[in-house]
Amino acid sequence: MKITNCADLSWFKTYLEIENKKEKIGTGYIDIDSLIHELRPGSLYIVGGRPGTGKTTFLINLIFNLVKDKKILFLSTELSKEEVMERLYALTHDFPLRCFRGTETISLKPISFPNLNIVDATTIGLTDIDKIISVVVPNVVLFDYFQNIGLGDNNPIFNRGYGSATIYAGIVKNLVDLMRKYNVILILASQLKRFETGRENEKPRLDDLKETGKLEEAARAVLLFWRGENNLIRVNIAKSRGGRIGEITLKVNAETDKIESCIV
Repeated sequence: MKITNCADLSWFKTYLEIENKKEKIGTGYIDIDSLIHELRPGSLYIVGGRPGTGKTTFLINLIFNLVKDKKILFLSTELSKEEVMERLYALTHDFPLRCFRGTETISLKPISFPNLNIVDATTIGLTDIDKIISVVVPNVVLFDYFQNIGLGDNNPIFNRGYGSATIYAGIVKNLVDLMRKYNVILILASQLKRFETGRENEKPRLDDLKETGKLEEAARAVLLFWRGENNLIRVNIAKSRGGRIGEITLKVNAETDKIESCIV
């Protein structure tokens, strides 16, 4: 423990100079960036929501927005690599997703994402994540979703038989350590717990994060999604360290799943 006297603030000036030199990465959504002040390396961002609220669709759109200039690692426990590529193809060529399920032969246009690496598995362990990041060396890691992270048989938390809250808190700590070790941006999708009976509206809150409050504590920003009418997604930016909280609205193209900012 160190006591810092604040008569000489040269250390603070050095801190500001270092912070100002750090690269910030925009999400591609001006209204989100204006609240969270863009994405910062070494930081954790949570995208939370109940099933069907657009979490995975948002992650795919983020990949599309960032992949041209940044190296991306997508850890997917929900979609196969083929399904991910269908969605990226639809975004790239404004192509209706329903056509992939039709009976007619599709003549595909060229598509390539050299900056994108995908790992698709039903469960991805913490040790695996460490190894994959060390090989890929990405700028941004997106994981869909938190509750499907595996501990592995050799994890001491698993072997001691701790409760779920303690286990998930341990996972969060391990993820934060990895994020700082490799100085990557980590965007983590998470399920929300069921809303209690008698709740007045569907707007999610920070205490809805499923299993552990450690996610909230570790995150630089928390974006909570819920569905509106007419293909709208409501986003409650419930935490934004160094930024501002607030609500925004996004619009989803029903044909391509492209998400755009909108003013309602």
